[in-house]
Amino acid sequence: MLFRKYALFAAALIVAAAGCKKSSDFLDAKLPSDLNEETVFSDSARTMNFLNRVYTQVQHSSLPVNYMGVPTDVCTDNGEVSYTGATQPGVYYNNGSFTPANCPFNGMWNDCYANIRRANRYLSKVGVTPLSEGLKSRTTGEAKFLRTWYYFLLWRTYGGVPIVPLLQITDELNLPRNSYQETVDYMVKELDEAAVLLPQDHEAQDYGRATKGACLALKARILLYAASPLYNGGGLTELQGFDAAKQYVQADADPNRWTLAKNAALAVISMNKYGLYTDDQQPGYGYYKTFLTRVNNEMIFCFMNTPGRTLEYLFLPKSRAPQSNVSYVFPTQTMVDAFPMANGLPITDPASGYDPLHPYVGREPRFKYSILTNGTVWRNNSGTYSAINTYFMAPNDGMGSDPNGYATRFGTYVRKMLDENVTGSQGSTEHNYPLIRYAEILLNLAEAENEIGGPSEAVFEPLRDIRRRAGIQPGADNNFGIPVNADKNAMRTFILNERRIELCFEGHRFWDNRRTKTAAQTDGSPEGKPFYGTKITGTEGNWVYETIEVEKRFFRPEMYYVPIPQGQMNVEPNLVQNPGWF
Repeated sequence: MLFRKYALFAAALIVAAAGCKKSSDFLDAKLPSDLNEETVFSDSARTMNFLNRVYTQVQHSSLPVNYMGVPTDVCTDNGEVSYTGATQPGVYYNNGSFTPANCPFNGMWNDCYANIRRANRYLSKVGVTPLSEGLKSRTTGEAKFLRTWYYFLLWRTYGGVPIVPLLQITDELNLPRNSYQETVDYMVKELDEAAVLLPQDHEAQDYGRATKGACLALKARILLYAASPLYNGGGLTELQGFDAAKQYVQADADPNRWTLAKNAALAVISMNKYGLYTDDQQPGYGYYKTFLTRVNNEMIFCFMNTPGRTLEYLFLPKSRAPQSNVSYVFPTQTMVDAFPMANGLPITDPASGYDPLHPYVGREPRFKYSILTNGTVWRNNSGTYSAINTYFMAPNDGMGSDPNGYATRFGTYVRKMLDENVTGSQGSTEHNYPLIRYAEILLNLAEAENEIGGPSEAVFEPLRDIRRRAGIQPGADNNFGIPVNADKNAMRTFILNERRIELCFEGHRFWDNRRTKTAAQTDGSPEGKPFYGTKITGTEGNWVYETIEVEKRFFRPEMYYVPIPQGQMNVEPNLVQNPGWF
């Protein structure tokens, strides 16, 4: 249980090892044998490793290796989970059969509060540690940022949540939920305070730790969410029981929240520290290399990884991975169709040049760096390069080729963030999983500016930057296919689609569909929304592409908010459940 007699200090000591490593892998630690509170906080190395422990779960709900076992993209119109057993979390989320007792997100509640408790413990002890005064100040900022990060994960999932004060290890709590606005105000205050304590950059061995920019960027994301329809007067008044929980999940509408979001994004930009990573070897190559370059000026906050092949193992099809492995995510047809052509125009525009007989030809560069299609050449396990075949019944990887459904059911695989020279069992590359990168800040700014004043140069400029780096052709008007004559609603649709493309498979789509209150149209429906894929038949040079229905997905209004775990509700009577989950 969360609030009764935390037994977290002993667990945190597992990583408070004697001695810090000098490599950039600052999360590494050795198993201790004689640690207690006194020995940890009287030793500088062990003190630092106690703080390091709080970093180890910042990737929650983004990577496939979290509490759900799958990324949240599989619960959106971006993708589908590859294995379809009834107990697979993504499956019973998409069919709407989960309850507060078995919700796939239940692990988040305990894990986030465990890390909040660790951060609280660190903040209560840092003053008596042997760290230098400078390091005490800096790590206080880190702990405050990390604590806020976990509150943010809870807040975007559940709405207003209990804010836990600094407590003694034996204290017992039965706290009510703080209101939505109280939670926002607390997070913003904490980030402002942490930003003052943190540097813009760390020494090389500490790369990946929280910085001033990370504080400002997280604040920008929080305020963008707070301005969005679900949180800004758009609530769920149609649900029975909403009034009883209203203070926890909704604030009254206030257009000024978009101005706060805009100013927060501009604060990051005005640091003049971050930018879009570029590489001019070929159009869009900088986008590809962003995810394969350990240190670059686009990454504001990321989950640190040692060089390896983790993502290749998780996402590549069977022919490029150990035979026991299966790809975790299949892109949906709507994800494939979201990418425009190289001229920036959507495939539905007659002027785009899209040819349904050759649907993957002439698409913008981010397409080939995000979606692995039939015929994509990739390193194989023998060390040579050959095509990955996804056509119907192609051996290993083709649609229908695996009786268990582990081969693609939609016609494609995920390529985003993968190195084409690495397989699931051979090779190595640099991977830092992006949690906040500069491209998101530009998209935040464009969205906020559009909501404030509609389409304008302030909206177009950050979008041009995104599309220019993507390798999209500028066109005669130098607008990269951006519909500069669109009205506010049409521009909103464009911006959200651009956000979907640029940030695909980075853990954003699930939350974007909810904060904008569009999930009921994108992710499912009460009666079951059809999801489609592409069945490819024929032969090389004469492929035939057929759109087929693969499955139906279900979404009900109460699913805009995740239910608080039933086990927590049972032991904390002061908590109020989210609407629709009573």
